[in-house]
Amino acid sequence: MSSRLFSGTLLLLAGVLLLFANMGVIPPGFWHNLISLWPLLLIALGLGMIFRKGILALLSPLVLVLMVVLAFTMPVEYYGDGKHVSFRQALDDAVTEARLVISTGAVDLRLRGSESGSTDLIFATEHVYTNPTVWSYRLDRSKAVVRASRSARSVFGFSRRGSWVESLRTDVTISTSVPWEIELNAGASSVSMDLRDVVVQRLDINGGVNRVDVELGDRADRASVNISGGLASVSLTVPYEAGVRVDMDAAFVGQNLKAMGFQRRDGVWFSPGYDTASKFIDIHLEGGLSSFNIHFLPDRGVVL
Repeated sequence: MSSRLFSGTLLLLAGVLLLFANMGVIPPGFWHNLISLWPLLLIALGLGMIFRKGILALLSPLVLVLMVVLAFTMPVEYYGDGKHVSFRQALDDAVTEARLVISTGAVDLRLRGSESGSTDLIFATEHVYTNPTVWSYRLDRSKAVVRASRSARSVFGFSRRGSWVESLRTDVTISTSVPWEIELNAGASSVSMDLRDVVVQRLDINGGVNRVDVELGDRADRASVNISGGLASVSLTVPYEAGVRVDMDAAFVGQNLKAMGFQRRDGVWFSPGYDTASKFIDIHLEGGLSSFNIHFLPDRGVVL
């Protein structure tokens, strides 16, 4: 009886956590909280071996439930203060275009355009407990190339209290004065991009990201967006007047294209007014995505 209770509870909790992860409701810090509580798993196994029958057989599955509850409720600050680090690169007068490649396992990645009048090509800050992201910059003729990388071993480490910890948040601000190609390769839990003021020519997002929220503007005549990998939830906000084309080569639990007025032609979805638009966004989706939703920024004089 005890073995069935333990195995059943373990499978049930695993299923619930995977469902919550797909829904995007797992809070930052949960997984390293869970890892730090691994001794409770040994305690649960030991109780299951000792108390195989009777009311005390419930102790083993109860310890498993307690382990998950504690992982949800333990504050991230429990592990210490960490540190803040930054990277800044000024905008060179010779730069006419830029490329940003981010390969990192940051829990919470936020990318946005710079304020008007900024002289920075890029400015990044992050809150880390272990080794920070390694940034590099080079100028290839008139094209600036910025790369950010961090290995899996640099993402996780031990705090002074002996617990596993990881980086919590990375904020990146990029210039709105030059057109960008942006590539993200990450296992991040959450990605938020406010690129309404950025000239985005190409955006590639690859990896097992839990949740992606992207806002695009219409500063580029044509933008290419490619999203692939095991992403749980993707939300894309685009200008109402832009012509949006969505090509899907992916498995979805849900999408809202038809509800937003998109029409399907030869397997490809087109936004309302696509044929008369002057700015275009081409979206290609590939891989296993739980959900994909498009929202419109209101066009001038229109309230949605």
